[in-house]
Amino acid sequence: MAWQTICPLYVDIFLLVAVANITGLWATTAASRNIKIGGIFDTDSLTTAIRYAMRTNVKANHMIIQETVDIIDTSDAYNLSSAICSQSAMGIFALFILNNPISHHVVQAYSNALHLPVFVLNVATRHQLPSYPFEIHMSPSYMPAITELINFYRWRRIFYIFDSDDGLIHLQHIYDSFNNSSDPLEVVVRRVDDIENTHKMLRQLDQLEGATRNIVVVMSSTSAYRRLLHKIMDVGMNKDHYHYILGGLSIAELDLRNFTYGGVTITGFQIVNRNSPSLKQLQHNWNQLSTDLWSGAGQKLSYDEVAIFDSISTLLSALEIMYRDDSNVFSGASGRGRLWNNTNSVHCTPYPLVSWVLGDKIVKAIKQVNFTGLTGTVSFDDNLQRKNVKLDVLQLSYGKPLQNIGEWTDETGLDIRLERPPDMDKTIIEINNTKIMSTIKVPPFLMYKVRHEAGEPLVGNARFEGYVVDLAAKIADQFPMDYIIKIVEDGHYGALTVNGTWNGMMGELTRHEVDLVIAPLTITCMRERAADFSKPFMKTGISIMIKKPDKQKPSVFSFMDPLSQQVWICITIGYVAVSLVLFFVGRFSPYEWHSEDTSRGPKTMNTFNLSNTFWFSLGALMQQGSEISPRSISGRIVGTGWWFFTLIIISSYTANLAAFLTIERLLPPINSAKDLVEQKKIQYGTIKSGSTEEFFQRSQVSIYRRIWDVMSQDTSVFVSNTSKAVERVRNSKGTYAFFLESVMNDYFNQRKPCNTMKVGENLDSKGYGVATPMNSPLRMPINLAVLVLREKGELHKLEKKWWYDKGQCGQPDKESSKTSALRLSNVSGIFHILIAGLVAAMLVALLEYLFHSKMRSRKNKQMAKKAKNVKRARRASMRYTGGYAEPENGGYTYTAPNQMITFDGYTDGYQTEI
Repeated sequence: MAWQTICPLYVDIFLLVAVANITGLWATTAASRNIKIGGIFDTDSLTTAIRYAMRTNVKANHMIIQETVDIIDTSDAYNLSSAICSQSAMGIFALFILNNPISHHVVQAYSNALHLPVFVLNVATRHQLPSYPFEIHMSPSYMPAITELINFYRWRRIFYIFDSDDGLIHLQHIYDSFNNSSDPLEVVVRRVDDIENTHKMLRQLDQLEGATRNIVVVMSSTSAYRRLLHKIMDVGMNKDHYHYILGGLSIAELDLRNFTYGGVTITGFQIVNRNSPSLKQLQHNWNQLSTDLWSGAGQKLSYDEVAIFDSISTLLSALEIMYRDDSNVFSGASGRGRLWNNTNSVHCTPYPLVSWVLGDKIVKAIKQVNFTGLTGTVSFDDNLQRKNVKLDVLQLSYGKPLQNIGEWTDETGLDIRLERPPDMDKTIIEINNTKIMSTIKVPPFLMYKVRHEAGEPLVGNARFEGYVVDLAAKIADQFPMDYIIKIVEDGHYGALTVNGTWNGMMGELTRHEVDLVIAPLTITCMRERAADFSKPFMKTGISIMIKKPDKQKPSVFSFMDPLSQQVWICITIGYVAVSLVLFFVGRFSPYEWHSEDTSRGPKTMNTFNLSNTFWFSLGALMQQGSEISPRSISGRIVGTGWWFFTLIIISSYTANLAAFLTIERLLPPINSAKDLVEQKKIQYGTIKSGSTEEFFQRSQVSIYRRIWDVMSQDTSVFVSNTSKAVERVRNSKGTYAFFLESVMNDYFNQRKPCNTMKVGENLDSKGYGVATPMNSPLRMPINLAVLVLREKGELHKLEKKWWYDKGQCGQPDKESSKTSALRLSNVSGIFHILIAGLVAAMLVALLEYLFHSKMRSRKNKQMAKKAKNVKRARRASMRYTGGYAEPENGGYTYTAPNQMITFDGYTDGYQTEI
């Protein structure tokens, strides 16, 4: 009985102890696998990123990862300290944080004291100091790439803009890089304390001396870059001669669309390969997340968010290395939850401070990590800085969005796929030296002089004449300058080739083979980026030249030309309509009816029958009137409206008649670029490698794009120079049109055989300028000289001299103002109408006579037949009732009992007398 009572009790105690031991062991094992990480950010989107990164990382299959994130103002050192101590007391393995230059020293102090690994996601400058061995830098420094870019572009002066103390350390890096250089670098430094109030500072920077503005911008955050770029747009520093190098590792996140067509150049760096399949898949999964559960999901992943994914992978890879080397590394000192330092957390308060024993092991494992992440190769050197880094170099230029132009690596340095600009400091030309002036042989700008047989041979500049020769001489009069005229070797004005170099005069200028260019060289945005131009010395624009069509003399019916065919048809319809309305008004209005005495007695009549209404309307149209007029108010209203109408029509016709009868008009087959592109008979082209070709090639206007598509399909429409193009137009019999500058068009139209002409308006507006190399000392004196010549009217005199005074076809406006007597051919149609009217009248009169004669003959026959019948009847009556008398006046008289009837032999009628 006792055994039966005691045994179940021991069994229950044994089971309880066993369960307790198993539970304790499970709890100890679970605690040993519970990995906590912390994060301190200032935005919720990074919290979502760190949560999602841990959920999707498959390396932690034997660990339980928990995160604790605080969203605070990271610039507040007190709140930041409290958050770090609070999370370290919870037993976090590592801390993830964004560098804030104001308070980052607090993070470094706690990390160093507690041996707490801290992952800094963005660029931090203080990592150069070796006294912070627990700071892991996920973002490499971009300053070595910036200094190599400065060397590549051969800049000797830069403007440096920054907004934090970290920017000072970056600036020191630039100074150190050029400290021992043979070519010193001048740096103009500007600090931005408040981005919203930077207008004054930017304007002052814009007004500093110098032809170009090479600006390096180093800001503390992506939002700071965005706000500063917006202010740069407001000030207008997004134009030619501005080149910005932006710091940071995510230039693709900036909206630079408003800078595309300003002429500015912007260069920056990108560490994330946005085209990698892994990032595209991550972005796709990120977009599928519910925004209710995952704050910030569904948007494009920023660089900071991408860096979190690589940071989590780095930490988990390090923990895997630690676990692989020692599977008990995460086991506690006892089974009661007292882990690692005989404590389950690290506190900031005890003194002396007890640091975490696993901090050194985690850092050591991180130095062994090596994998390919979303930001490239992830590996670290002994100072926990990224190594084997590759940065893509992206650049925005005029008309071109961000494009990859090269890359930078910490092993090979900078590799740019652009032609390196020349060293300007080694090619500066002194003003007092003899200059080489490049130009192109195009009349009337430059031509060879005609040498007479008896004259001396011409040498040097005396060989040439033309507008350019005179302009160069007048510019040289404004400041002392000796020059030699040189004709460009390849005969081109200047265009970019496939390899990015210039040909023609622009190529000679950029290669510093010549000192200046005075020629009909159009100022374009692309050329302005490679050379300096003076103010325009001549305005021009793209125009169309065609062969002048033969003058068309007035035709026989040219008197109808003042009014179009549609107007004549409308006048005819109006004439018929008014006549019919007047006819019906006359019929319905009682005031148009009147009584007249006729041979048969009084009769009610209406003057406005159908023929009379048409005659009335025709008389008013011919300004002659008629013998009838309406009596009713309604009829007079119709007549008044018709008279007013005819007054205006006849006056307008008379005003235009003289011009159409006296001027022999030119009727060109086309009148605009639209007409040209809509036809197939006439070919059209322009000069190869010129600004006109570049205009059509880069134009976004639909008509101009269609013109370029047609021209590019047939290279035979392009010509090497203007003279050949003009000859082709003259010999084409109207089947070739040529696009050229309007000033050249006007010149060749004034040359014999005077068979070319300009049609339509100019397609654009631009000017010719004197070109010099970038930063040349000649630019300012030449610019002032051009302005002086313009104000004095010398430029206008030169244009008049070479275009019109030496012209061979006379002034077009003077020819058009001459008047001449009308010839028979001008008015022959009027005589034709008069003769036709006379002939028609005679024919109608003849027809009326024949018709009336026929009707009279028919009537006489009928009357004779009636008379014969009456005579026969009278004879029969005389037998019974009377007799007859002898005829009187060729007739006879028949006497009846009560009356006498006399027949008139002349009138074929009869009279009755009672």
